[in-house]
This record gives sequence, structure tokens and C-alpha cells, in this order.
Amino acid sequence: MDILSPVGALTMRTAAICFISSFLLNSLLLFLLNNTKKIIGNYRFLLIVYSCFLMSYNFLDFLMLPAVHIYKSGFIYLATSSLRHRPIGSIMAVLQSLSQCLCMSLLSFNFLFRYSIVHSNGWARYWYIWPIVTGIIITIWLTAGVLFVMPCDYFDWYFRDSVMNKYGVDTLDTGYYAVVYLIENPESGNMDYYFPSVFCLGLVAVCQLITGSLIGFCGFYLYKSIKMASHFASGVMAKVHKDLFVTLVLQTITPCLMVYVPGFILIVAPLLDIDANRIRIEEFQPLLISVFPIIDTLIVLVCFKGFRTALKSKSVL
Repeated sequence: MDILSPVGALTMRTAAICFISSFLLNSLLLFLLNNTKKIIGNYRFLLIVYSCFLMSYNFLDFLMLPAVHIYKSGFIYLATSSLRHRPIGSIMAVLQSLSQCLCMSLLSFNFLFRYSIVHSNGWARYWYIWPIVTGIIITIWLTAGVLFVMPCDYFDWYFRDSVMNKYGVDTLDTGYYAVVYLIENPESGNMDYYFPSVFCLGLVAVCQLITGSLIGFCGFYLYKSIKMASHFASGVMAKVHKDLFVTLVLQTITPCLMVYVPGFILIVAPLLDIDANRIRIEEFQPLLISVFPIIDTLIVLVCFKGFRTALKSKSVL
């Protein structure tokens, strides 16, 4: 590793520890899912997908060792590992951006699927259409990212000196994605909004609004149904659904607090001219995204009673 910043060294250690922990915990979760399939049913397949996503998220984080830097009216999210050089670094930057979109989308699948179980009549029967819609949204997100926020000559030179001073990394050959909201008009000398970055900001807002609204809608009606307990064949099934619902809510809160709130601060800080050194978002954000998959996995293992019971039974054997 050739990272000069102490923050980068801390990120490297954190990413390594988190990757190993995530692999072990999610391996345990996958093992328990295989032993509780009669209780969970087909919902286990969504949990398997999400568990694999969390492991791959930490693996990508370990390979990339991401760092974030706010400079003037923009920010840059860059790779700092020995694999940071283009084109590999650029591919990792695209995947990192995509994974932050995919996280909430996968959780919305879980909410909608559980809603379809409780409300099997009406439009809930067509829950599988949402993954198709999500695929279209993600494709638009990915296309916009490749066209508007990936490395280019302007971004290379705009961030180069500042990133070099802080991280000792040259943006001319490093993979990253970047956003700059204001650029100087060469004719008038005034600062004008840079449309591609503003478009990407709006796209992020729309995508998260759609996904968040769906989660809120399904979550609200799931809560009402579980509270009534009249949609379930027995008290045992009502208890299982309640445990899974509480687990899913906590799973969703974790990335909201550790990924999306810091991400929101990162996005608006250049717009509002907030001092990055004062709020220290550059130091906290990469560490938080490394830790969140572990917390999410622990929530599933601890909060769902079926997993605790299965683990105890295996321990006794």
C-alpha cells in the first residue's frame, strides 16, 4: 500500500477487519437459513441474496479502500488502494456507486415480498414487477454515472492538487467518481451550475424517494396487519412475521443512518459551502460504510428468534 494519509491507513485496517467479520457472520447466516427454511419459507431466498450482497459490499470496500474529499463546490469519491489505477479503479468506483443504490433497493424487495404474503389479494400479487422497475432505475443510474461522474480531464485537474495534498494520490491515473456543482463560465467569469452534476443529484433524489416511499407504504401496512394478527393462520406464524418485520425495520434503519445520512451530508456540503474539516465527514463516511454490513448481519442473527433457536440446537449437538 502507498497511502500517505493516516486516515487511509485506518480505512485499510477497518476494511480488512470488516471484510473478515462480514464473511464469517454471513457464512453463519447462510448456514442458519438452510436450517430454518421450514419457518421462513421462500423469504429465505431474499435473505440469501442480501447476505451475499453484504459480503460483496465489504469485499469491494476492501479492494477499493475508498476515500472521500470535498473541495470547493464539489466532492470526489476515489479508490486509494494499490488497485486504484484505471481502468480497474474506475470499475470499482462504478460498482461502489451502484452498490449504494442497490442496498435500499434490495431492502424494498424484502418489504414488498412480505407485504405480498400478508396481502395476497389485489396489486400485491404482482410484487415481482418492482424488481423489473428497479432494474430500469439502476440502469439509468449506472448510465448517468458512466456519462457524467466518471473521470474526465476537468475533474482530474479540478481535484488533483487538493487530493494529492491530503491522500498522496494522483487523480490523473486514479479511478473515482466526482460531482462539481458550479463551474466558471469562460465568457462571463460567473459561476454557473454544471448541469450533468445537477442532473445526477436530482436522479439520486428521485430514486431514493421512490424506494423510500415504497418501503414506508409497505412497512406501514405490514405493521397494521401484524398488530391485528388476523391475517395469520396461527399465533406462531404471527410471532414469526412480527420477528421478521422488526428485523427488517432495523436492517433498513442501519444503512439509512450509516450510509444515506452521511451520503446526504456529503452531497449537500459543497452546495451549502459547509466546512468539511469541521463536520469531519471525510473521515467518518468511509468508516461507516465499512461497518454497516456487519451491524446489519448481526441484527438478523440476533433479532430473529428462529436463528437463535437453530444456533442453540446446533451448539448442543
